[in-house]
This record gives sequence, structure tokens and C-alpha cells, in this order.
Amino acid sequence: MKIVLNKLNFDPKEVEEILSRYATDLQNCRNSLTNRLKTDPFGAVVVKYFEGGKMFRPLLVFITTSALGGRPTEVIEVAEAIEMLHVASLIHDDIIDDAAIRRRTTTLHTQFNINTAIVIGDYLLFSAFNVLNSTQAVFTADKVLAASNALSNYAKLCCRGQLEELLCEPETDSEENYLSIARNKTGSPFAAAATLGGILLGGTDLEISALQSYGFNLGIAYQIYDDMLDLTGDSQILGKPVSNSLMLERPILPLIYLQKYGSQSVRKEYRRLQQAGYPRLQVVALLEQQGIFEQVSKVQEKYLAAALTALNSLNASREVDLLRTLALFATAR
Repeated sequence: MKIVLNKLNFDPKEVEEILSRYATDLQNCRNSLTNRLKTDPFGAVVVKYFEGGKMFRPLLVFITTSALGGRPTEVIEVAEAIEMLHVASLIHDDIIDDAAIRRRTTTLHTQFNINTAIVIGDYLLFSAFNVLNSTQAVFTADKVLAASNALSNYAKLCCRGQLEELLCEPETDSEENYLSIARNKTGSPFAAAATLGGILLGGTDLEISALQSYGFNLGIAYQIYDDMLDLTGDSQILGKPVSNSLMLERPILPLIYLQKYGSQSVRKEYRRLQQAGYPRLQVVALLEQQGIFEQVSKVQEKYLAAALTALNSLNASREVDLLRTLALFATAR
């Protein structure tokens, strides 16, 4: 089953160009991460997380840095820090969701226990800032401090988004709450990846603001798509279980819209499916019948368009073109 939200087209050759152009940088980032972690007592376990990821956020670091005239080799540590924070959040998310599989491997709290997994996640969080501070070998101390402060603020927003999600009650779910969660939980790490290189390079306020807007809006569009994959995707392809949002009764836009716009009979049928344990295929069929996916598509395209529009404030370059392609690809992969 496949529901395609983003109907905007991208050139597959440009995706190939992105992957080819930054392949060495991504591999260097991955190698540096794994070599750094192998010296830790639990390194062999954590390394698996870094070997299996898409490295989308490090890729954002490299392309946005290049768009402002920098070199990916200057920001390898920035990309590492961003990926460390991402993996730390995944470890903690898996504990909250009691997920058994992540990136086709057993989650840490399942392998060991919750306490061990929490500490490993915390260790990665603090290690990320330590790695970011090592960029003082390349950039001035004031720029590194500014980047560290920015990352702290983005990390706090991410935590706020997670708290908003946990404190949400099904009966009070709203589109406004959902978008706030998506902006904070997913948009802030994307904004961090998009802006830290520019901060270190001394980018203008206009450039940093444009990249921040790109990151936040892309993050929201990405989260909408990710939630759709949780409903309609294949766990074998995704490398993680599906239907988590249903089973945990997390606020996701299709279900919010079903409750908001569905007829009385449709809402009654949905309540019956709730009591039956959320049979995924039946829920998806109900959403399709009501045209909910088309409504969600319009929202996703709104935020994707905002991300693309933000790039107009940057000087035209091949790298900016590739950022547009990356956004289109990431939200219809």
C-alpha cells in the first residue's frame, strides 16, 4: 500500500547527483562517528545505529554549508553532532514507545534494559556538544559558542515537542497541536542541521533566517509524510514496526481530520475500530473513502512550498537547487 502525498516532481538524476557529490563526506562522517564510539565500553552496540541510518541530517549540514560557500570537510564534526543528537532522540523515543526494532536491529532497551538505554542516550546527547566544540580547530571561538547556543535551543525545542506529544489527550487533539509538535520535535533538528554550518561560517542574518525557515518547514512536511508511512508503509522496507501512532493513540493529522471532518456515521465507525484494536487496513480504507489523504496532502504541500520559498533568499547556486531537490525527495521518498 502506498499513499503519495507530495505531488511535486523532482529529477531523479539530481538525487543521484546529491548522493554522488556528497557520498565521500557522508562516509567520512559515518566512519568518524563509528571510530569515535568504538573506544567506548558500549560502542559496539551503539555503532549499529550509525551504520544503518540514512544520514539525512548530516547531508543537510553539508549541502547548506556548501550553499554558503563553505566546504563539507570543515563541518564533519557538526554533521557528527547532529547525527548523535538524532540517534539519542531515537533511543529515548524507542523507550517511550516500547519499540522493539529500530533500523532493522533490536532496540537498546530491549537488548539491555531501560536504565542502560537512557544513560546511553544521555551520553550521546552530551557527546554531541563535545564534538561540536571541537570545531574550534577550524572556526573562531565566538562562532563555535554561537553554534553551540543555537544547538541547545533547537534541542530544547525538540524536547518540548516530545512533551507536547506525550501530554496530548486523544479527545483534545487538534491540527494546531499536531503542527506545533511536528515543528518542535522534527522541525527543530532539521533547522539545526540547516543552520549550524552557516552560523560557523558567519552567514548573514538573512541567510541564517532563510535556512532556519527551510529546516522548520521541511521538518513539518517530513513529519506529515512519516506519519503517513506509519499508517500505510511496509515494516520490512522501513526497518521498524508500523501502526505505532494508532496503537499509542498519538495525534496524527489524518486521524485528527477524520474526527473533525468525518460524518457522524464515519466517526461512529472509527470509534468501533478503536475498540477493535485499530485494524490498520480498515482505518486506512476509512481514510481513503473520506478523502482524508487528499486534505492532508494539501497541508504537506503548503509547508513544503514554504521551505522551497525560503531558499529564494539565498544567492542562486547549484547547491541551492540541490536543497530544493532534497526537500522534494525527502517528502516523497
